[in-house]
Amino acid sequence: MSEDNKESMVPKNNLNAATDWDGEQLPVEPQRRFRWIAWLAVPVVIAVFVAINYRASRREIREPVVLTQHILIKCDKYKPGDCDEAYARIREIKKKIDAGADFSALARQFSEDETTAAAGGYVGYTTYGQLVEEYAKVAFSMKEGEVSDIVQSSYGYHIIKLLSRRNPIGWKPDSKPVGSGNGGHSN
Repeated sequence: MSEDNKESMVPKNNLNAATDWDGEQLPVEPQRRFRWIAWLAVPVVIAVFVAINYRASRREIREPVVLTQHILIKCDKYKPGDCDEAYARIREIKKKIDAGADFSALARQFSEDETTAAAGGYVGYTTYGQLVEEYAKVAFSMKEGEVSDIVQSSYGYHIIKLLSRRNPIGWKPDSKPVGSGNGGHSN
């Protein structure tokens, strides 16, 4: 390509000249309008983007939820002696917790709940209806930081630690939690 051709491709007056869709240089007046539209559109696009992401990330709580940890020792009530052995094991774990042992470490070591044991027994935020009835009654009646006594459910024996509670705006503590408790799982 010769030097003459290179010079003819670059506009001589304005190196940053705006072009239309076909690559043709726009006259000066549309260039000015284009810049103003761009300057006005950018903040509007940013504001819309921020508003959409804020609303998407903001989760409204419609019913109370609790964040719990638990240690589960399973027991099959149809096997003779299985529940007695499980109760003895959970009682020993409860003694260690009462003596000041780390709940997470004990959950990792002893819990038989495959889904939560590796995470230190963390169940996550759950509603009343997502938990089995016995677990839910205890978890929703505890104070933050409190460790429960031994709780028996259809899965076996639990020790529950309430880490946090979230209530929806306007919810009164005397209100009955939503859900029947037949959520079908303990974690």
